[in-house]
Amino acid sequence: MPAWRSLAVIARHQPLTAARLATLTSSDASKVARAIDLLVRRGLIHRDLDKADRRRASLRLSAEGRKVYKDIEKFVVRVERKLTAALDPHEIEVLRRSLDKLDRQLETEIKAKGREKFL
Repeated sequence: MPAWRSLAVIARHQPLTAARLATLTSSDASKVARAIDLLVRRGLIHRDLDKADRRRASLRLSAEGRKVYKDIEKFVVRVERKLTAALDPHEIEVLRRSLDKLDRQLETEIKAKGREKFL
């Protein structure tokens, strides 16, 4: 799992545990652990041990992590603008509605199969 993806999910859902990060990214625990270790080494996230249960840790962005996340977010917005530049406003709206509809259908299928952990 790319570290930038973990960083983005942590930014949107912080504080969260590694288990929750694995659920939100539909990734296995070993991939999540490697991404977390890399982000900690780079100083982009803090891993705070739970005082009540030292096996659990809370993940949150560091100041540098917030800066990097903002840079990633700006990049994504620029790319989205370039990709949608060829579409008129109506086409963009149809695209967004279609993607939302597909997302809802996927969520329904996942729940119907008892795979909520993938949501």
